[in-house]
Amino acid sequence: MWSLADNPRKVKKKENSFLLHTISKYVVIDYAKGLLNDVELLGEENKNAWINRSSHATVAILLYEFASGNGPAARYFYDEHPFTKEIRTGPAMRYVLHEYVQDSLKPITDLRYQFSPLYVPFKPGTWRFGFREHYRTLHEENLSQFMLGSFNASVEFINGQHLVHIWNTTSHKSLFWGLGKRIQRPLPYGNIEQHIYLLYSDDEVTEMATEYTSKF
Repeated sequence: MWSLADNPRKVKKKENSFLLHTISKYVVIDYAKGLLNDVELLGEENKNAWINRSSHATVAILLYEFASGNGPAARYFYDEHPFTKEIRTGPAMRYVLHEYVQDSLKPITDLRYQFSPLYVPFKPGTWRFGFREHYRTLHEENLSQFMLGSFNASVEFINGQHLVHIWNTTSHKSLFWGLGKRIQRPLPYGNIEQHIYLLYSDDEVTEMATEYTSKF
């Protein structure tokens, strides 16, 4: 009977995939522990306490849950969370609100913020945008936005304020600019959805949109 061992190229690919997964998993966990030393020991109550206290701790928790596969399937963040506060003034939100203003403040239902360039399928227009957004995010040291990466957004006007909802799934395909779509990983990371809700005043929307520039 035919087996995988009969095809050495497939065996090699599987071995390389397993090695890549194992190394990257522990790199992510080690980085998370560098942000929050005892992250692997925290129960849900202590995690929530850290999420309410620190954006860097929140990133550590999300990264650890992503790499270990442990934790809730979705987490929700609101204006009072430090993780949200860091994102609300970053390059990504300047882009979202600029698009919103450009469309005369009409409701947006599903705007894509493509943080990483697309190569499967290859879309040349995403490369300049992706490099520019990476540079801006790193330059501003916005770790929360860097953790979030690409996302979808909706914007609507409710009760005198502009509500932005952004959502994203961090999955085993999220690292290495999407190489997970092309490399088999026998032990996938955990999938974690992030839902972030932000409220902006008229003045804040105008200021953020004005600050956006498409220049690199």
